[in-house]
Amino acid sequence: MAHLDKLFGIDGPVLNYYSHISSTPTLPLELVAGQSVWVDTMVADDVSAAAEDGRSPEITLTVRFDKPIQPGQLRLRLGGNDLPDVRQAEDGALECRVASQLVIQGPNRLEVSFLDSKVSAAIASVKLSEVRLSVHYP
Repeated sequence: MAHLDKLFGIDGPVLNYYSHISSTPTLPLELVAGQSVWVDTMVADDVSAAAEDGRSPEITLTVRFDKPIQPGQLRLRLGGNDLPDVRQAEDGALECRVASQLVIQGPNRLEVSFLDSKVSAAIASVKLSEVRLSVHYP
């Protein structure tokens, strides 16, 4: 499975029938102006080692909310590092490329917060409903 494309994500709610055998889902999480939320995404690949071996993986972080959010309204940090160049995907989700040296094998902590100066009353509270980290090996 090494050097094959992967999609890592965070669990959301499961079908009601299976809820008795499932753990409490991480998502959705409520994001409120003035506060941050943190979620850990488990990554099985050692993408830093792959990059050192000459296989430069293309890594994309995708986040989705229950209300429309513009890229300039949020701050995304992975492992304490700001993620620049967040853009809106065609389906309304927010995406950004992630440098391979920022992704570790194991839990990767994502911090999401509003940029205080960009928050309007209409979006002062939203729910983070999806987090995906896709790794593509060209």
